[in-house]
Amino acid sequence: MKQIFILLIFLFSTDACRAFDLQATSNISAGTIVVEIDSSAWIPAGYIRWSGRSREVRFIHAFEGFVREPCFSVLAAGAQAFRYAVPFFSARSPHLSMGELCGHLYVLFDDPILSASDERTRRFIADHEAFHIAAQMYGAKVPIVFVGDRPQIEAESRSFLRNLERVLNASSLVGVGDAYDSVCALLEKYHLHTSSAERQALSHWIFWEWPAEDYAFRMLRKNHHADIEDYLRIRTLLGDSEVYALGPIVGMALDQMVGQAVWQHRIQQGETMLDVLVGSCTSGRGNKEYPTIEMSRVTFEFVSLDARD
Repeated sequence: MKQIFILLIFLFSTDACRAFDLQATSNISAGTIVVEIDSSAWIPAGYIRWSGRSREVRFIHAFEGFVREPCFSVLAAGAQAFRYAVPFFSARSPHLSMGELCGHLYVLFDDPILSASDERTRRFIADHEAFHIAAQMYGAKVPIVFVGDRPQIEAESRSFLRNLERVLNASSLVGVGDAYDSVCALLEKYHLHTSSAERQALSHWIFWEWPAEDYAFRMLRKNHHADIEDYLRIRTLLGDSEVYALGPIVGMALDQMVGQAVWQHRIQQGETMLDVLVGSCTSGRGNKEYPTIEMSRVTFEFVSLDARD
């Protein structure tokens, strides 16, 4: 299926947007999860370029809350319009869409598994997705090569991820320092036996997902006193733990190796968590640097069903 990556800009008059902003501030839909990026979990939170007075992301069910939010009533002739929404990242996540409207950041979801999940799981996903739009799209320098549809992760890269998780999990029993040589040897082997295109594909995923997953885990631990095992149960339910679960695991390792503030600021500047890990083994920076952009606006995109085929 042909994927379309277009940001459609919805134009409103200044007076109309101001009116919607006032309504949205006072009328938050029932069931909406309001996420404020916590600077103890994401130290560079001060870099987020909020577009209006709002300093939050609203995580809202596309049907139960869609028509109750004043801003969204402008976008559709009914909640069914969301059926044709193409999410910002790709069709791999057909039940999520995010964007800015009337000075507020929103994440819309329409996921049967998520709808049936408990409050803790919904909050975990809300933190993860809110991080994407606020801390990354509006708060970080994004490498241009990592904008657009997600590439496929090849078998060699998945094998590398499994081995890295095994080494880092073992290191938690003896300390990261004792596993340092094993981690560095594994990184060197992966670099030697994979193409630059394959490494870039994996880095694309790592750039977006590992920091978001690490942030959501830190908030899960802070708000629900959860440990890594609690997190892994949630991630297993949500799927693709092979890729996502390394976010918190590598995050905890980097906390010990270079410090939370150091590695998070490097991520905010456009590096990946794997870059920082590689850099710790080479006494310098990690992989090649890519040109970056700072996103100024992410808008909801709606295309017809025919256009997506």
